[in-house]
Amino acid sequence: MFTLGGTYYLDEDKTWTASALCRYETNSQRTKVAIRPGDDFHIEWGIGKSLTDSLIVGASGYCHWQVTNGSGAAVAYDPNIHDQFFSAGPEVQCCFQPVRLCVQVRYQFEVATRDRPEGQSLVFSFVKILDPCKRQQRCKRFYCR
Repeated sequence: MFTLGGTYYLDEDKTWTASALCRYETNSQRTKVAIRPGDDFHIEWGIGKSLTDSLIVGASGYCHWQVTNGSGAAVAYDPNIHDQFFSAGPEVQCCFQPVRLCVQVRYQFEVATRDRPEGQSLVFSFVKILDPCKRQQRCKRFYCR
């Protein structure tokens, strides 16, 4: 797997952010079945606005494309049909400064799927900041008061 990502601040005060994470996955032969799935390319993305020091709202999503054919003696489907899907939805992050804990809720729904089921996801993430002041100066406005 090969990965590349980054975040770009859209304004001088760094209240607007856009980020993306790109990933290329190489698949190998499956064990016990003579199938090698095709390679995949993914993009996870997000755009957000800090409304306060503790509240960020935005949108996020992901895209997926199978970029090479599947192969192998046990392939029982058309290897030229490549799966793909796209998703998007709202995201909210709230940070609780006294306990240095951030909670994130994200809802995403998939659209334009091909060769796979279409679905929805609801994700809850919890992040506990253990020692923020020694690591990054740019985080001091929130974490190191």
